[in-house]
Amino acid sequence: MPPVKRGAVGRRLVERWARQSGFEATVWTSEDRQIYLLINGFRVQVKLSTLWQSGFYRFQQIRDREYDFCLLLGLSPTTVHAWLVPKDALDVHVIGHLGQHTGSQAKETAWLTVYPSDPPQWLTWFGDDLDNVAQMLTDG
Repeated sequence: MPPVKRGAVGRRLVERWARQSGFEATVWTSEDRQIYLLINGFRVQVKLSTLWQSGFYRFQQIRDREYDFCLLLGLSPTTVHAWLVPKDALDVHVIGHLGQHTGSQAKETAWLTVYPSDPPQWLTWFGDDLDNVAQMLTDG
């Protein structure tokens, strides 16, 4: 699935989940044409990955833009994983460190590989499932 379509599917899934969970959720486009969800007033970038055959999720096209959180939504045949990562945590661990197209030197886009059975330690603070994400959104 092309990245643009994957992004649209991810946003629709998260928007529907957020509304059904009692949150205000709308699609919003920034001046630089980035598409976000506004969930309870937070700008949320959604990244969707299905589980690769090797047992990991790969969240791609993570950019240094103006958002509050990046919601990493991982779909496997039996489980939904989700992490609500604050932008400042991405700045420390991903953006500028895990370049997508030219290794660690890439500055425009980054990607993050997550084995759900063994996620990076820093990521465990930001969820693992949609119940944890809902609690984080409620707590602000």
